[in-house]
Amino acid sequence: MRSWFLGLVALAGCGSPTTPEGFPKLASEYVGTLEAEFTSVPGGVRTSGVPCIVTVTVASQDGASFQGTYDRGVPCARAIYALSGTVQKTGAAIVDIAGGPDSFQGFDQCRYVSGDDRWRGNVERDELSVRIDVVLTCPQTGTQRTVATISARRQTGR
Repeated sequence: MRSWFLGLVALAGCGSPTTPEGFPKLASEYVGTLEAEFTSVPGGVRTSGVPCIVTVTVASQDGASFQGTYDRGVPCARAIYALSGTVQKTGAAIVDIAGGPDSFQGFDQCRYVSGDDRWRGNVERDELSVRIDVVLTCPQTGTQRTVATISARRQTGR
């Protein structure tokens, strides 16, 4: 019985770090990829983008709210945007990537038409994963449905 109890205590210590209020503690640097699939509207021609390297830095957190930066790199065009969001005690996360008036949620020179207005996903242990499914109008590609996912892992020792 005692070894069973000690096993439960050990498992409880293996979860994600939390803030004093019980929210997942996000302040760190996360490195991963941005993967996107584009479908032309109308027409339905589907293309996939090459995965881009991304770094999400959560610089500050106050309870459920957090702020930082989103840095998109090779092989995509380099861009650094402000990032903000909220996280629930369950790990559910909502993220906004501020890119200015001509960059909806980090998609350069694109305007929102319909679909998700924010990135949604979750934080689990050292993994941050958010997704958006949106229709955009962009100068070079026209109107397209974009399904994109950011998957990143917390960098140890940060």
